[in-house]
Amino acid sequence: MDAFASNETPNHAKRKCSSNYSDVNQAVCDWYTMCRNSNIPVSGSMLQEKATFITEKLEISDFVISNGWLEKIQAEVQHLQQNGHWGSR
Repeated sequence: MDAFASNETPNHAKRKCSSNYSDVNQAVCDWYTMCRNSNIPVSGSMLQEKATFITEKLEISDFVISNGWLEKIQAEVQHLQQNGHWGSR
């Protein structure tokens, strides 16, 4: 209760990013690049479907393909289109 009252979060309760998640994002990027190089348009729902497929293949059960994730991936895709490489701006 003291941690709650002081607005502190114990280290073990903080969400940790797994390298598997970056693997998912990179695989989605690679797939997106392949589609675009083949002049195949890619929608947001297609990105979500591909991420679902990838997480199933990688046996990642705790990855949430949320609207927030989609917005971040779409921002990365836009960055990729403008700069020719994947990565944070």
